[in-house]
Amino acid sequence: MLTVLNKTESKIVVNRSKFLGFVFCCSSLEERESILNNFKKEFYSATHICFAQAFWDGKAVSYISSDDREPSGTAGVQILNSIKENNLINVLCIVVRYFGGVKLGAQNLSKAYKQCADEAIRITQKKEVELKTKCVINCDYNIFNKLCKILQNIKNDANFFNDKITIETMLSNDEIEKVKSIVPNIDILDNKLFC
Repeated sequence: MLTVLNKTESKIVVNRSKFLGFVFCCSSLEERESILNNFKKEFYSATHICFAQAFWDGKAVSYISSDDREPSGTAGVQILNSIKENNLINVLCIVVRYFGGVKLGAQNLSKAYKQCADEAIRITQKKEVELKTKCVINCDYNIFNKLCKILQNIKNDANFFNDKITIETMLSNDEIEKVKSIVPNIDILDNKLFC
């Protein structure tokens, strides 16, 4: 998965309609609402302000989109497709449309929104992110040595108690599977995204 590092803008014109695309790093519904409210003020004369968002809500990736009164499926879903195709998370893509007086038809309208979103996403800087899960592992000393071989820096997360060791650490899905092959019982506590 990737996230964006900077705000970018794109612009295309199709049959006199002007489309402005914007990409932001955005990790919550509240942050999105704040950005959209600012857009509504800044682009008050725009015909449509359509968007799509993908963000980690603490349990899963949430996807949200809006056609903002454009025909259903012609705007928000197209923007969301651009986000998904680029494997992005914690991102908001907004496409502002100024109607140019010529109706584009559903197919051309969909194509225009997708093209504008694609361009804004293409030019933004991206960074890889990884989903990690907070886990608690209880094990014996003889298993601890095996864990140390498959997990780097796990010694930093270990607490030693008499005949048992308790390890509280963040693991990727691959690491969890490796640990489960040695220690069948892992307590899963929380999920977070890390850059």
